Amino acid sequence: MIFLGTSGSIPTPQRSLPAILIKYSGEQLMFDCGEGTQRQIIKAKTGFHRKMKIFISHMHGDHLFGLPGLLQTMSLLKRTRKIEIFGPQGIVDFLDSINVTVPFSKVYPIQVNEILQEGVVCETPKYLVQANWGEHVIPNLVYTFLEKNRWGKFYYPCDIFSEFAKVNFSNSIGVLVPAKTDEYLAMTYGDWKTPNVDFDMRTDCKNLEIEKSGLQDGRSK
Repeated sequence: MIFLGTSGSIPTPQRSLPAILIKYSGEQLMFDCGEGTQRQIIKAKTGFHRKMKIFISHMHGDHLFGLPGLLQTMSLLKRTRKIEIFGPQGIVDFLDSINVTVPFSKVYPIQVNEILQEGVVCETPKYLVQANWGEHVIPNLVYTFLEKNRWGKFYYPCDIFSEFAKVNFSNSIGVLVPAKTDEYLAMTYGDWKTPNVDFDMRTDCKNLEIEKSGLQDGRSK
């Protein structure tokens, strides 16, 4: 997890505007995209071509003014992979208006998903992202990233076959041991006073709750 930006409303010499990046299993998930995020991406050396999803919490400028510049830079760099964007009502109109007034050639697919109600908004075999409404002056989404239970390590050679299924790879036998169900990653992100998060955040998970104040840019977790 990389804190690309942790300031609010106005950037400071030490802190850029909100953007939190999770690098997970070859993919990048970014929560908010404040002004200057693309410069922070360059500094963090996370790249512009990886598989990526962007989640916008609400339609305040300090949380999404970095999005147009980032998308145009990706186009200039000849990105080819699709990028998925999630956000509250208004995110589609915002991006459409940018494309009309400041047009650029889109050389890669952009899929924009407008979230109108609470629930799971993105799910893969390895993780899911849920959106809930948080208390703010405008409609505001609080996102929960939740890692699903993982398979365990592959042990080879191994002679404890009695409890686990045997796996055969080119005449070599090992054991695939299921991971412990109490070890997984969860993160809740948003700009809120009182989040209405009713997701089952089990107390034994590796949980990190983030609110944008008090963090130092560039730190990873």
